[in-house]
Amino acid sequence: MEDGVKICTQCKAFVRRRYFFSHSKNCGKKNGIQETKGLAATLINNDTDGLEFTDLLSRFSGDRIGKFCQENDVIKLIGRSQFNKHKRKKDKLTESRKAVMCKMRTLANLYFHFISFTNDKTLPIEEMFRRQNFPALEEAIQSMTTHEDGTLKAGLKVSVGNFLKLSAKVVKGSYLIGDDDSSADLIDKFVDVLELKWISIFGDAEYLLLQNRNHKQRDPGKLPDEDAVKKIRNYTVDKLQQIVNNQYDFFCPETFVFIRDLTVSRLTLFNARRGGEPCRLQMSDWCDAKTEKWIDSQRAKYVNDAEKKLLSTFKIMYQGGKGTNRMVPVLVPPDCDSALDMLANSEIRKDSDINIRNMYLFPSTKQSLDHCSGWHSVKNVVDAAGVNSHITATAMRHRASTLYASLEIPEDQRLAFFKHMGHTEDINKNVYQCPLGIQEVTKVGSYFASLDGMQVEGTEEPDITGDLEEGNSVEGESSAVSQTPGVEDSEEENSVEGESSTVSQTPGVENLEEGNSVEGESSAVSQTPGVEDDSMPSGLGLNTEFEMCHDMPSTSTKRRKRQYVRWSSSDTAALLTHFKSCIEDTSGENNTGSLPGKVYFLSVNISQKIESLLDDEDLSSLHYSQTNAF
Repeated sequence: MEDGVKICTQCKAFVRRRYFFSHSKNCGKKNGIQETKGLAATLINNDTDGLEFTDLLSRFSGDRIGKFCQENDVIKLIGRSQFNKHKRKKDKLTESRKAVMCKMRTLANLYFHFISFTNDKTLPIEEMFRRQNFPALEEAIQSMTTHEDGTLKAGLKVSVGNFLKLSAKVVKGSYLIGDDDSSADLIDKFVDVLELKWISIFGDAEYLLLQNRNHKQRDPGKLPDEDAVKKIRNYTVDKLQQIVNNQYDFFCPETFVFIRDLTVSRLTLFNARRGGEPCRLQMSDWCDAKTEKWIDSQRAKYVNDAEKKLLSTFKIMYQGGKGTNRMVPVLVPPDCDSALDMLANSEIRKDSDINIRNMYLFPSTKQSLDHCSGWHSVKNVVDAAGVNSHITATAMRHRASTLYASLEIPEDQRLAFFKHMGHTEDINKNVYQCPLGIQEVTKVGSYFASLDGMQVEGTEEPDITGDLEEGNSVEGESSAVSQTPGVEDSEEENSVEGESSTVSQTPGVENLEEGNSVEGESSAVSQTPGVEDDSMPSGLGLNTEFEMCHDMPSTSTKRRKRQYVRWSSSDTAALLTHFKSCIEDTSGENNTGSLPGKVYFLSVNISQKIESLLDDEDLSSLHYSQTNAF
């Protein structure tokens, strides 16, 4: 059978591949259909599963690798396994078919490199999965994934390794089904060797990919130029408006393609979507958007005026995102409404040579059942706008993620943004978002400059040593009461309205009667909230001016610093000597001896007794102390 020959499925004629499109249109008109399909002549006797996979095989080119993919049973076995895995994704059929064909060609290419490093050039492809041939396979991988100048094809190398693992599983499964356990065991041993040698073979490629992602793809200098983005936007909107205003009476395929590319580019760049997502929207998605299927009419009644305006301005479509368990939105700006109506119009699609069974909103012409390529649509519009900058869908995703990260946005709105982008917060930070260098220098840099003692001209030096220069804070400052060695802390049992005061307590008073303080007692501190450290009381400490900080709101998240009054040895001895009887009284249940509580000091008799011992100046201080201390 002559190479490059296809068989018409309608009239069974043998036609050269280069003339088959013309034959398909003529044959379709004669038989009253829009198109006929062709099958590669080399596939007539092939035992394949279903016409869909046969159609996939017929799409391979006629070179050595393409023919090998069409004829080799192992390659077809692996390809069929992958195709059956993805064919349920009806809306992603084009991408799935291309991915399977790419993997099949990669495996076939690896096989031809493999046999070039073996002594026997007739080895079957199954020998690639034998551990004794692993050195030749390793050399084949290195040769296949290296440029002529010696640079590494990192992405290809990692994909080859992953596909080798997957292919080994498929081949092992076929052996097990065929009751060939010995061959299946050989596959297991090959996989074990591959795992052991993985780092040495693919480690450099994985590292290079990580470096490229962190240093090249996230480089702020490679973000799209804002002037170029604005120029593309204005060009797209203006051209769409001109087409809508002219209202073409006759649409040729070229005009349809121009409108299609403009609309695909506009939706892709506006929404920062992946290049392959908006292009596979279906006409049913646009119908759902026009009927506001995804808008909850009950909740929409209660949104504010600004949100109502947005709801009336934008339409929204949903489609499957990356993977199988995630839906991503596509917001439709008002300048695309009329263009989308044209692209969905059945008469316009008929005049533009669109297959009547093509359900895509952005279809390919020439009776194809596929959708257009989103990457090519964006590139065509960028070139037509006269922009020389690197503007792609991926670059716009980097731009949107980076600019959004620099804004002060509430957490709930950030989550909504991540859902729109179709990825998680970690992916946004570690893959798409460029490092926030400006914030790092201006915010964190000022701190480290001050920490280093560097003064940057024109900036204010933050006070980071204030807490260290206070001189009054002690290591155990977080404790409720500073302790004197040999002095225990106790919480006063007598309290008013749930309040309690905590004071220093000594089990015995023998040393206090002699006026001698225990070692370290001179540094003991009795806590009084709100009292400044420079206040030095005398006597019983009741004539001290208290400076309270009542202007601090209770809801403040800033923690107020604890302040202390330093007691002298004589003041401490006088206080504990005066209340000697109270401390030594342990007659009560669970009472080990404590100072009187708040009720005692607020009693009328005690207050009058204390006031009789003080002059007018000290008396005013006493009333102030009682008011603020309790």
